[in-house]
Amino acid sequence: PHPPEEPLSAERSRTTRIRRMTRAEKEWEVYSGKYRTYIKTERGLAANTVEAYMRDLRRFRRFVTERYRLSPLEVETPVVEEFLNSLFEAGAEKSTQNRTLSGAEFVERPKSGHYLPDTLSIEEIDAILDAIDVSTAHGYRNRTMIEMLYSCGLRVSELTSLHISDLFFDEGFIRVLGKGSKQRLVPVSDRCRMQVETYLREYRGIPGDEKSSDTLFLNRHGRKLSRIMVFNAIKAAAAAAGIDKE
Repeated sequence: PHPPEEPLSAERSRTTRIRRMTRAEKEWEVYSGKYRTYIKTERGLAANTVEAYMRDLRRFRRFVTERYRLSPLEVETPVVEEFLNSLFEAGAEKSTQNRTLSGAEFVERPKSGHYLPDTLSIEEIDAILDAIDVSTAHGYRNRTMIEMLYSCGLRVSELTSLHISDLFFDEGFIRVLGKGSKQRLVPVSDRCRMQVETYLREYRGIPGDEKSSDTLFLNRHGRKLSRIMVFNAIKAAAAAAGIDKE
């Protein structure tokens, strides 16, 4: 009798499994790994959150491959919308639907080509700031956010992640958490500093969520702002100033 075969090592098992995969399945494996790396390292999500997003991705992968046999590179917006609708029809919890939708924001869409973005003149930036109604807490917050974005040169994700404990105004700088969880120190202008201090003293109010107690900019419910909220605030201010650049 033939001697029993030696059990395959984990690596050989994985290699054998990949060889038996279709092209679409291989691409799902590759991009699932890249997605995990991206949300873990560049987005800096907590381990539990990473696993939750990966479960969402596996659910989406099953939906796409079983129904359409598509690779991740072949998925288009209507398929994503159909999947989200299927979650709703299946009675998925709202938290699951919201997390799945926000997870889609992390997917980098293919670019159709390179283009030069519009730039704003100093006069246009001043016009945007001056167009904001600062008589309300909401308006003063928005003006302060845009002032800080501009004068400190921040990404929107960096702005929304700022904490009060990141402000070192006596030393003249703020601490910013950037891509890959890398920290840097950024100089802050006197005008920006005074605006932030006024916002904190007169407009920020009491946060409604303990987890957001140290977050600098809050929404009306006392929670951390999303990037979309900041984008909408900038678009509204630009529109009020009569500026239609992208």
